[in-house]
Amino acid sequence: LEDELQKEESDEFPDIFQSEHEAYEFLTNYAYKNGFSIAKSTIERLVDGTVAARLFTCHRSGKGYDDILKTCKLNCNFKVWIRKRKEETFFRVTFKDLSHTHILLPSQF
Repeated sequence: LEDELQKEESDEFPDIFQSEHEAYEFLTNYAYKNGFSIAKSTIERLVDGTVAARLFTCHRSGKGYDDILKTCKLNCNFKVWIRKRKEETFFRVTFKDLSHTHILLPSQF
C-alpha cells in the first residue's frame, strides 16, 4: 500500500519547471495539500549569478530545534532537486524523495 501511495504522489510531480519560482510555487501548494511546509535549501549559481540548481526540503529536515520556526527538526527525507543546464531555458527535476519521517497534517480545505 505504501508503494502505491508513493507512486500516486510521484505521478503528481511535473518533471520540468519554467523557473525556480514556478517550482517553489508548485512545491508550496503540494506541501500545503499534504500537510507539511517547504524550505529552500542549497542553491548553486553560475559564474554570472543565475541559479543553476536548487534543493527544496521539508521544513523538518535536519536535526535539532529551530529557534526561528519554533519546531523540532526530525531529519526528514523529503527532497526535490531541480537543475538547469546551460543550454536549457527550464529546470528539470533531477532527484526526488517524497518520503517523510514524521506525521503529516493535510489541509482540510
